[in-house]
Amino acid sequence: MKKILVGVDGSDTSKQALRWAVDNAGEAEVVALHVYDVPLPIPDAAPGHPVNFAEIVTETHEGAVRFVTSIVDEVVGDQRSVRAEAIEGHPVEVLIEAAADADLLVLGSHGAGRAEFLIGSVSQECVQQASGPVLIYRG
Repeated sequence: MKKILVGVDGSDTSKQALRWAVDNAGEAEVVALHVYDVPLPIPDAAPGHPVNFAEIVTETHEGAVRFVTSIVDEVVGDQRSVRAEAIEGHPVEVLIEAAADADLLVLGSHGAGRAEFLIGSVSQECVQQASGPVLIYRG
C-alpha cells in the first residue's frame, strides 16, 4: 500500500479513523483531507461595503487548512508525518476524486442507529461510488 486517504470533518469518529489509518499504514503515506464549503456572501449585509468574494474564498481555505492541521496535530502529534489537505466542494465528489490515486479511503461513521443511517450519507455514497476499497471506521 502506498497511500491512505482519510476524510476528516472534526467528528470523534473521523479522528478515530485517522488514528486507525496511522496505526495501520505501515510505509504508506497518510493524507488527512477536509472538504469544506465556501459561504456565500449575503447581499446588502453591509451597505456601503462591497463584498470581496476572493477574500472570503481565501480566508475560508486558510481556515480549513488550519482546521485539518489542528486535527492532525491533535490525533498524531509528532509521532508520524501526515499530510493535511483542505479542498472546497461537495464532500462525496471531492473524496471520490481524491481517492482515485489512493489504495484505501478511510471514513468515520456518523451512524445514528436507524438502518438507513448506519454509516452516514457521505460514507454510504462513497462506498457506492468509489473505484477502490473504502473502510468505514465505526469506533
